[in-house]
Amino acid sequence: MTQPLLLDVIGDVHGHLAGLTTLCRELGYDIDGDGAHPDGRLLLFVGDLIDRGPQSLAVSELVARLVANDRALCLLGNHEYNLVGWHQGHQPERTSNRETIADITRHPDRWEAVLAFFSTLPIAVQLPGLRVLHAVWHTPCVERVAAVLKPEATLPGDRPIDRLRNAIALGSPFRDGALISGLPAIGVPPAPECDHEILIKGFEEPADEPFLDADGHERKLVRVCWWQGQRAEIPHDGVTVFGHYWNLPPRPEIPVFVPPYPPGHPESLRWQREHAPEIPRRGRQPVQAQQRFVCVDYNGMLNHHDVGCIGAYRWPEHHVQWAFD
Repeated sequence: MTQPLLLDVIGDVHGHLAGLTTLCRELGYDIDGDGAHPDGRLLLFVGDLIDRGPQSLAVSELVARLVANDRALCLLGNHEYNLVGWHQGHQPERTSNRETIADITRHPDRWEAVLAFFSTLPIAVQLPGLRVLHAVWHTPCVERVAAVLKPEATLPGDRPIDRLRNAIALGSPFRDGALISGLPAIGVPPAPECDHEILIKGFEEPADEPFLDADGHERKLVRVCWWQGQRAEIPHDGVTVFGHYWNLPPRPEIPVFVPPYPPGHPESLRWQREHAPEIPRRGRQPVQAQQRFVCVDYNGMLNHHDVGCIGAYRWPEHHVQWAFD
């Protein structure tokens, strides 16, 4: 009988190498060696390795090495997507990646290898009972891009890493230095993003009233907390693990595994400021059995990553763990 895959799904890192290596050691990985785990566990990164934090290049090279050593799989986050798009000439420079782009000019050879790695990253993984991607498993978007991005062939081998790679539901949107032709551009109105971008950025709806986000920009659209309610376009069978949306690690007295407010919204910032000082620097918390959605992006908790907090979801144990820098 085939044993279930043992996974640690790592949330947004955003250049915080110390927090990442600390958490990986506490999870049992030989992070200073080839990344092996004594129980054969694998790391699955949800993306957003870069920007905002102090060591984007070092984090990216570490994750690329773990993937090359067959110890990990990394998915595409919106920050990698934006950086590759900038490199290919179809995305603008952004405030969020300006420092990373400046670092590319200082270390062009090292970044060239990282950018090539980023351009191969798949969008989504689906296993029995588990879905993982960066932002949202929006079923209509998944179905519309599947004809272009769904891997065609099953890879040979029965190693855990082979099985994880065979669970890729949607591959990379890049090929030959550009976006793959034929990707649908329908999106979810009123958001301007295309279908594949929705999966790595989320979707929006009109805000009840305009608000100033964390960067001081006025917003009339707000990111949808799609995990709330019973939206028909969101699957509720199994567990969906994602990052992207600023969350806080749970505590026994506040067992919240998804954020109650959209990222950047004043209520989200108030919630973070109120509870972030109470979060222990190391922690582990079981996820309630009935919890269908788990967000492991703990890196927005102190507003633009002044301190790094890296989270992990352990499968099939169904609990979360985190560590600060």
